[in-house]
Amino acid sequence: MRTLVLASILVLFLASAGCEQGEPVPSDDRPVVVSLLREPADTSVERTLTVAWRFRIADGWHLYWDGLNDSGAPPSIELDLPDGWSAGTLRWPAPQRLVSPGGILDHVYFGELILLQDLYPAGDDDAGFGARIAWLACREACVVGDTTLTAADAAEPPDA
Repeated sequence: MRTLVLASILVLFLASAGCEQGEPVPSDDRPVVVSLLREPADTSVERTLTVAWRFRIADGWHLYWDGLNDSGAPPSIELDLPDGWSAGTLRWPAPQRLVSPGGILDHVYFGELILLQDLYPAGDDDAGFGARIAWLACREACVVGDTTLTAADAAEPPDA
């Protein structure tokens, strides 16, 4: 139920977020733009903070799923958490199948990829966290890129 509520809030937020807030637009020179969305800090008695890692992907480019692929690699997120914090696993949406010449089968995302992840702060500690996000984006050729984000970069969804 909690994930359904957050997903609903994300839809509202993502519909209103983006270019009008000065966020870069993906392009051939920068095929992936990564941003961070977090729920309001005090929404859970269990002190679980759900974050969404949003990958906006330029037209014609794709990112890879974290599963069985014949080529390519999925985005990776290396968290820098305060002492005592822990993190849950990334929750991946269903990918699309992409069959390339020669029968190469990959599972990919076009347009946008949103990964949900639960963070578990220690006690009442609302200290910041950070992450280094690395990705491989492909079309005819592939390029690698990375982004560093912190809690201060995160946007909170509007009140529902």
